[in-house]
Amino acid sequence: MKNFEWVINHMKETIDLRLCGVGDILLGKHGSIFLYGGEDGFDVYNHRVVFIEPNPGHSGSRTNDGYVFNINRDPADYDIIKIIHKGGNNYEKIRLLL
Repeated sequence: MKNFEWVINHMKETIDLRLCGVGDILLGKHGSIFLYGGEDGFDVYNHRVVFIEPNPGHSGSRTNDGYVFNINRDPADYDIIKIIHKGGNNYEKIRLLL
């Protein structure tokens, strides 16, 4: 997988998945890429994400702030570090790469 350290170092933002729409692109640590799948009604892990890279088609859940776990976090987790909203800057360019 490509080295995406620059994403982690230069693009980290405050994440609030409650502001996402279905189909928004989510960038994660370690070069992972997801599509936002919507809210699924759980208390803490309320947001469904669908893996594009790695493990295409697999899905998982995230906290409101994009973490895999609410506590006991691990640096190896595929946490969300950037949201690219539909219609926003670079959305179509990135979408074409997927």
